[in-house]
Amino acid sequence: LLTWAVVATSIATLAYWVVVAGASLEVAVLFSVAVLAVSCPCPLGIAVPLVVWVASQKASKLGLLVKRGDAFERILGVNVAVLDKTGTLTVGQPSVQVVEVLDGLGAREVLGYVCSAESRSEHPLARAIVKYCEDLNVEALEVHDYVHLPGLGVLAKVGGVEVAVGSTRLMEELGVELSSEVLAKVGRWASKGYTVVLAAVDRTPRAIIGIRDSLRPEAGSLVSFLRSLGVRTVLATGDSWPAARAVAEELGIDEVYAEMRPEDKAELVEELTRRGYKVMFIGDGVNDAPAMGRAFLGVAMGRGADISKEAGDVVALAGIGALRSFFRLAKVARRKALENLAWAFIYNIALVPVAAGALYGTLGLMLRPELAAVAMVLSDISVVLNSLTLARWRP
Repeated sequence: LLTWAVVATSIATLAYWVVVAGASLEVAVLFSVAVLAVSCPCPLGIAVPLVVWVASQKASKLGLLVKRGDAFERILGVNVAVLDKTGTLTVGQPSVQVVEVLDGLGAREVLGYVCSAESRSEHPLARAIVKYCEDLNVEALEVHDYVHLPGLGVLAKVGGVEVAVGSTRLMEELGVELSSEVLAKVGRWASKGYTVVLAAVDRTPRAIIGIRDSLRPEAGSLVSFLRSLGVRTVLATGDSWPAARAVAEELGIDEVYAEMRPEDKAELVEELTRRGYKVMFIGDGVNDAPAMGRAFLGVAMGRGADISKEAGDVVALAGIGALRSFFRLAKVARRKALENLAWAFIYNIALVPVAAGALYGTLGLMLRPELAAVAMVLSDISVVLNSLTLARWRP
């Protein structure tokens, strides 16, 4: 559109000087070509992309991989941040703290079933259980018919028996009967901030495993920063309600959703979007990828699952703390882009009339085509230099 506007202006200039002003064709052509040279839309064309490129390079030094150019603009429009818990707000290195074996089987036998079933999972909780067994030298058994149930747990055939390891919701869906005593124990450990994993062998509960993960040091400051910007914070996790509430209360998160499957997280994002919110989803696991794909802006943790990094618009290689700098960098990048656009427009508004001969009749001044081309190059250089000043920005 800009190109056609420039061409139309050049033709109109030529027609004016030949038809209206009665100037020679040579003079009219000089004015027409000068308009073409001075109004070249190059500065407008590079004003924003160049800022985005420099900002992306700057973001990489801050530990952020920006995968889409409009991420800098999108993050400034976010008004709801939905955060995963395990591996996002926590360090992602949980450890088994409690193993309570229920009646029926010995501790090592139960752990042998549990750790064998979890050995194929990439979930941080599964890795914590497997490491616990390795430290105790628990022998692994042969695994068949392994099924990973995102947001619930795993189901497998181990040593000829069915083993289910996961949340109370998984046990309920499998028809595993949980006595009031077992549920009371689960509630007690969950209220203390533990992530509670149940293990069932042949549809009979055999063990309660308490896992704890430390919060990231920067988690609290990020939540406080988001709230200071007026961004509503939401915790969405597959963990139990007591564990989720404990984390939310410690960090000051506004709203909590627990025991969520991947599709539940995606539906939550869609529901918030339908209500007019611009949602940023921050997560790290396979079960977070669908929600990231539906969010206004998806942020994946650098140490998370590959599929989440593929779905994310931004990958936080240095952790969630870098997002504070990303917000600030985005503000500076937008200001630089607006400065570039303003300069390019002011330049054209000021010099196009001169190139068209506005001062020729009164002062005899003519901006020749070669000088107009030099002026256009200088405008490009000014845009480039202003964009490069972004590289000197410090968070």
